[in-house]
Amino acid sequence: MDVTGYWFMEPDKTFKPDPKLLKWLKDGPKPIYIGFGSVTVEDPDALTKALFEAVKMSGTRALMSKGWGGIGAEEYPDYIFPVDNVPHDWLFPHCAATIQHGGAGTTAAALRAGIPTLIVPFFGDQFFWAKRIEDLGVGPDHMNVKSMTPERVSKSITAMLTDQKMIQRASSIGTSWSIILIDIGRCLIKRRRANSKPRWCWAGSCGDP
Repeated sequence: MDVTGYWFMEPDKTFKPDPKLLKWLKDGPKPIYIGFGSVTVEDPDALTKALFEAVKMSGTRALMSKGWGGIGAEEYPDYIFPVDNVPHDWLFPHCAATIQHGGAGTTAAALRAGIPTLIVPFFGDQFFWAKRIEDLGVGPDHMNVKSMTPERVSKSITAMLTDQKMIQRASSIGTSWSIILIDIGRCLIKRRRANSKPRWCWAGSCGDP
């Protein structure tokens, strides 16, 4: 068995973004992304209100994905744009940071995009990914959904947008990701052709660790 970490599918070439979304992205600085995927929340209206206020306090813009949790509203302020089914591999490079639940796929997409991430874990491996983001220095301390006051969230948003060390570390991971994937792919192909026995595959080396 070869353990290589993340692999990504080819981008959906049939995807065409909403022209309104493209215009909104063009009309201002890169926004943050807010979304909790398939996670349900106890009080989506209260969470939505807190997130709206946090974005306003931080002086930035945000894309908000309703997801299964139902966050969002019927009317949005001009600094927030609602999104639905938009591929993360297309969307995240247009963002400055993310606030998300810490699902493995969403976290991988944020890392690959090279942007800081605030994780709000709910269960399972989401706590593991939250810890990894913190250990890598590419996001602020994770936050429990029940403690997401406008003030706390705003503080984390500001950190993700202004902490140059955090921003540079995230960018470095995003930049190196494609190089690592190419190296791992070459490593596996080379060993398969040689019918070598299964081993751990490390970026930069086709030998044993």
